[in-house]
Amino acid sequence: MPPTRLSVNPSIRSMTGFGRAEAITDGFAITVEARSVNHRHLDVALRLPRALAAAEMDARRLIQSRLERGRVDVAVQVGPAPGQSTQQVRVDVALAAQYVEQARTLGRAVGLGEDVPLSWVLERSGVVRMEESETSAGSIAWPAMAEVLGRALDQLVGSRATEGAALGAELAAQHLIARARPRRSRAIRRGCASASRRCSPTPRSTRAGSSPRSRSGPRRPTCGKS
Repeated sequence: MPPTRLSVNPSIRSMTGFGRAEAITDGFAITVEARSVNHRHLDVALRLPRALAAAEMDARRLIQSRLERGRVDVAVQVGPAPGQSTQQVRVDVALAAQYVEQARTLGRAVGLGEDVPLSWVLERSGVVRMEESETSAGSIAWPAMAEVLGRALDQLVGSRATEGAALGAELAAQHLIARARPRRSRAIRRGCASASRRCSPTPRSTRAGSSPRSRSGPRRPTCGKS
């Protein structure tokens, strides 16, 4: 009976994968990373910056439309585009005005005049401070974020398919090895049986005219001779 031909399912997919995508829009750099591992159902963990919290439901719907199973971790990061500072200079004008007013009052009182250098004012504590730039939620539209998220999910799905194909090839190889072992054992048994028949001893002659040498004992086996 001919062996059954093994067919590898090309649609097999793993649930382990990774995807990453980046884009620059509205003066900000958006980075999305998506990872997935095995899980019976679809379990999504989504991390968004506070500025993009309003887009959480749209992002979850997009992820659910692309994936069916697995534990999926998606992280979205937003920062200034290359060449832009991550900090902003803030000046407290009201505080600076108070410094100037008090300095002029003191100058008149001690007879030093009312001239107050700007450099002196800028050096006063609290007048100038540095703050981290904050992304405005309205400055990044959902379509721009959806495009980056979609590309990261495309890469994730592709990596899962690649790993699934490798897994299918490994299973196919193991199947072929398992099928080859019984055939090899049967071939070895058939070879041993054939060799045993060829190596059977020649029966002793019982004719009256046999030579004394032939009656002295059985002849040696003749293997492989006709």
